[in-house]
Amino acid sequence: MTYISQLVVLLPLVISVPPTIPEAETRERQDLLSGIERDGLPLGAIIDSPEIQIKTGLVGTWQASLFEHSGQLRPDIAARLQMKFTRGRLELMQLGRPTIMVAYNVTPERTPGGFVWRLPDGGLTFQDGVYYLEGDKLVICLAKVNSPGASQFVTQPGDGKSLFVMRRISE
Repeated sequence: MTYISQLVVLLPLVISVPPTIPEAETRERQDLLSGIERDGLPLGAIIDSPEIQIKTGLVGTWQASLFEHSGQLRPDIAARLQMKFTRGRLELMQLGRPTIMVAYNVTPERTPGGFVWRLPDGGLTFQDGVYYLEGDKLVICLAKVNSPGASQFVTQPGDGKSLFVMRRISE
C-alpha cells in the first residue's frame, strides 16, 4: 500500500516535467542532490569525504565579478549577483529580485569538478556543470535547465549555458 501511495504522489512530477535527457541519467543527477551513500552511511555522516571538504570550503557569501550567458557578457547582472553557500544549500541573491534557494552538490572526482543544483520548483529541474575553486575565487559553468551538463568553462551564442566568476566577500 505504501508503494502505491508513493507512486500516486510522484506520478504528477514525472508527468509534468518531461526530462530532455534519459531518465536514468536524470535520476542519477537527482541522487547527487540527495546524498551519496558509502558503506551504508549518508554523505553528511562522512566528515572527511571530499564532498564535505569542498562544501565546507564554499561556505560563505560570494560576489559575482563576471556573469556570462549564451556567450554574452552581462555586467549588469554580475554587479547585483551574490551567492551565499552553506553545506548543501545555496541562496542566489540578485538586487531587486527575490532570493532563490537551491540545493547543490559537488562531484570532486570529476575533472573538472562537477557541480549541480536543483531548482525549487518541486520537480526534477536541475542545472548541471563544472566548478573550479581556488582560495577566494570560484568559477561555475552550468548548462541550461534539464540538459546534459557543461564540461568546460565556456559559453557560446544560443547554448543556454551560464558562467559565473565569483569572489568570496565573507565566511
